[in-house]
Amino acid sequence: MSEERRKFTRESAGQRKLALIAATLELVAEKGVRGATVRGIAERAEVTQGLIRHYFSSKEELITAAFEHHMTQMTDLTFAPAASVKGSARAQLRVFVQSSLTPPVVDPRSIALWAGFLNKVQRTRR
Repeated sequence: MSEERRKFTRESAGQRKLALIAATLELVAEKGVRGATVRGIAERAEVTQGLIRHYFSSKEELITAAFEHHMTQMTDLTFAPAASVKGSARAQLRVFVQSSLTPPVVDPRSIALWAGFLNKVQRTRR
């Protein structure tokens, strides 16, 4: 038998959670929230479905964590450049608007994630 076994690597709980969130974001960008199944996320992250359940009590909890992670990243990428500007409020606003409308904040993946999560946001407000 020439079957290769996956090599076991020990990672911290934080690293595992981030890997699961990254896999979730990839699938949401590609297939939307409904297309990001637990099975698909497990395959993408190269873990078992049981490991996902170990860190997240439900798919909804994982999707929410992925949404929050993505939005935090986008917010940081938008505000950080403006915060580093020395000068007038107008100069800060110019940099803020520019960073809000250019990659990586606005790129195909970010737009796909925004669109994928839009339905989720609309449902939670009702």
